Amino acid sequence: MFEQVEDYPVDPIIIGADYFAADPRTGKLNLTVGIYQDEHGQTPVLKAVKLAEQRLV
Repeated sequence: MFEQVEDYPVDPIIIGADYFAADPRTGKLNLTVGIYQDEHGQTPVLKAVKLAEQRLV
């Protein structure tokens, strides 16, 4: 079934995750694709998202 599937080029998002993992600095933020949580495990809603929601509602 997958004999004809060719390799996919490297995804830039994955490269960003690799760079993040290799960076030894503390206090850095991983902004690759995912769900972001604060130190309390809460998912904050960005101010820009709140403003866009207000404009649409």
